[in-house]
Amino acid sequence: MQQVYTFWDIIHFAVVAQGLFIGVLLCISKVGNRTTNVFLGLLLLTFSYRLFEITAFWTKLDLIMPHILETSFPLSYLFGVFIYYYVKHLCSNQKNIEKHFWLHFIPFTIILVSMLPFYFSSAQ
Repeated sequence: MQQVYTFWDIIHFAVVAQGLFIGVLLCISKVGNRTTNVFLGLLLLTFSYRLFEITAFWTKLDLIMPHILETSFPLSYLFGVFIYYYVKHLCSNQKNIEKHFWLHFIPFTIILVSMLPFYFSSAQ
């Protein structure tokens, strides 16, 4: 079966590639407020991967690569954390991260651990 991509599928994959590239650049950038750049870069990487998985579902690419199914679902719990800390550090010019920062990752960790049996199951 020949895989056929529409114009919009190609646009989505191009946006994913651009988002991943800019996200990595923001994470390794040493210019400006490094903390806000990292949070914005992580947010962009998370959104880009989510868009990749959605586009893979639309194009039936997930049938060829079944192990990408639902891998971005736990990442959905990080969107709010990254936006919150990006805005918080942008408005306050705060350079360091608080001790309770890691508590925001508890829902992500719970969902990730609960999805591990699905991730390690057979591709069939």
